[in-house]
Amino acid sequence: MSWSRAPLPALNLSQESQAPLMVLAQTVLGEAEGEPDDGKLAVAYSVVNRAEDVRGRWSQDISKVCLQPFQYSCWLADSPRVATMRAPSVHVKPDIWEASFRAACAAMYKLRLDPTHGANHYLTTTLAEGTPPSWFDPTKVTARIAHHLFLRL
Repeated sequence: MSWSRAPLPALNLSQESQAPLMVLAQTVLGEAEGEPDDGKLAVAYSVVNRAEDVRGRWSQDISKVCLQPFQYSCWLADSPRVATMRAPSVHVKPDIWEASFRAACAAMYKLRLDPTHGANHYLTTTLAEGTPPSWFDPTKVTARIAHHLFLRL
């Protein structure tokens, strides 16, 4: 048996060449590693909801949504999360990667209901209670899940 029951990212491929499901799972790992399963699912749905946005504000390609500059902080060039996401078998326990992959599958294929109720943005509760970003609108919050607030903007 391999290290994990979930497939792993191909180390010989660029991020742009990875399968969209893999990039989504990596994004969930990078953004929500310490969150419970519902928190991971919610982050995955924030990506899927952007890809399915009827106003076309984001790409319909899951990978492009995840990798769009300055949208998901785990993909910033100086993010310490990049190494973990590129090689989860080196940096995290198998169950953590498997939970991230399961959340990505559940959101991408609609295997579980969207706990965010259509959210396309999120931020930590700490940030929301401190100095939130300019786009934060408390009237647009759709869910509070673990340490994140989810918004439909």
